[in-house]
Amino acid sequence: MGIINSITNSLKSALGTEQIQAQASSLSKIAGSVLSVPKGPKKSETFEEALSRLHLSEADVERRKIQFLRLGRIYLFLAVVVFLYMFYLLFQKAFFPALGCVGLLMIVLSLFFRCSFWLFQMRERRLGCTFFEWLSEIAGKNR
Repeated sequence: MGIINSITNSLKSALGTEQIQAQASSLSKIAGSVLSVPKGPKKSETFEEALSRLHLSEADVERRKIQFLRLGRIYLFLAVVVFLYMFYLLFQKAFFPALGCVGLLMIVLSLFFRCSFWLFQMRERRLGCTFFEWLSEIAGKNR
């Protein structure tokens, strides 16, 4: 039995099972902390309260609406350009650069979503809107 134990110990050290277990444990702790939702007291603030807290006038809000509309259009245009370029790369069988375009496309679309969502909240004049409310607005459906 001494030979089997020594072979088992040698395999464990060669494969680095202790390090793999330690890394898996730390990754699960990190994932648990990142994916958990804090249960603290939730402060709800109305749109008008936020305007008064930030000392913003209606003219400021209208100016920001125009800025978000322009930025959203720019980001959407960039997303279309990157999307078309990605298909060009796929047609040319350049798969790795096309994969990089997918990452760039996700970044540009997330920037578009941010501007569009903020604009949606300003138009609705309320904070705490949901993704599905924004999506129904984009799709043109009545809630």
